[in-house]
Amino acid sequence: MQPAAEREGLLRFEGFQLDLRSGELLKSGRKIRLQVQPFRILAILLEQPGEVVTRDEFRERLWPKDTFVDFDHSLNTAINQVTYAFGPGVVGLLRDLSGGYSLPFYVCIALEVAAAALIMVRGSHAKVS
Repeated sequence: MQPAAEREGLLRFEGFQLDLRSGELLKSGRKIRLQVQPFRILAILLEQPGEVVTRDEFRERLWPKDTFVDFDHSLNTAINQVTYAFGPGVVGLLRDLSGGYSLPFYVCIALEVAAAALIMVRGSHAKVS
């Protein structure tokens, strides 16, 4: 079962909010410019919290088989755009690991706690009404 926040298309982590429906990344309520591929990369990383997403998996999910593109350059550029979008004060949020990328475990815990809190709040409102 998906967490409630994910069903609503909102993923929150480290002061950021990724809105899957509108395609927006927000930091403390302010919209951060992020192109389509970097946005999709961030969404994929958040779908698999704490796990390494390999470069091959990004290739399969982001570029159809009949697409001819300099994959390494395109992926590196998109990853750099994600890192840039986080801003200079956010260091180490996106981890470059051997053969792939990951978000740190504590970000994943924050996502799970936020989703659980949202479910509890909604449940208490449902009982009060």
